[in-house]
Amino acid sequence: MVKREFDYINGSTAVKPERKIQRKERNYEEYRKAKIRRQKLKKQEKSKKFRSMIQIAMVVLVLGSITIYRDGKVYSLKSDLKNVNKEIKILDAENEAIRVDLLKNSSLKNIENNAKNKIKMLENSEAKKIEIDLSTNHLGDLMNNK
Repeated sequence: MVKREFDYINGSTAVKPERKIQRKERNYEEYRKAKIRRQKLKKQEKSKKFRSMIQIAMVVLVLGSITIYRDGKVYSLKSDLKNVNKEIKILDAENEAIRVDLLKNSSLKNIENNAKNKIKMLENSEAKKIEIDLSTNHLGDLMNNK
């Protein structure tokens, strides 16, 4: 007996070749529908890729805009900081000059010289003192005569 595997004969078949030709009925309608389905899937896949590329481009655009905005903000803050530091240096110099003037003017000799020369104050001495006793009414007679 001849053993058949996979619908063909092992060994020689020269005497009686037997071929099985499988003929499928071609259903063109199914082929057409399958082709349309494949085209539709390709179109959907292409559309998804396009949408995802647009989304990525939008994300990059938004993040880039935010980055540029923040860099501008940082630049302006650095500029403001530089101006404030300049003003601080100027004010420190002015304060130091005022401190020096204050130290000059607060010395006792300088105060005494200014009082004598500018205001024409006199020095206090024991001989020039006048003491008045306010406990008695010295002006009482003048007030009654009116």
